[in-house]
Amino acid sequence: MTTNNTPSANVMEQAAPVIREVNEALSAEYAAMRKQQISDVAYSLYFNIGHEKKTYNGTSVVEFTMAKGNKSPVTVDFESGTVEPVKVNGQVVPFD
Repeated sequence: MTTNNTPSANVMEQAAPVIREVNEALSAEYAAMRKQQISDVAYSLYFNIGHEKKTYNGTSVVEFTMAKGNKSPVTVDFESGTVEPVKVNGQVVPFD
């Protein structure tokens, strides 16, 4: 993931971080917060699919502008598979 704090980035007022509830979908409340949290979202997806293998690998690059004043973690949905390093601004970061 890449964050881009440009002068045109939104400003977000938060007293405390908002933590996403664990469930399969975003709540309407969390989705509204997410809309204030990030903007200018772009995805680049790369896949390496072999003809004779049952598995594949790939890379997802998610770019967005983070709102100034954000105190909440950004969550990314992923279902089934193994996540190898997560990078923010080119640096490997821990993830759950």
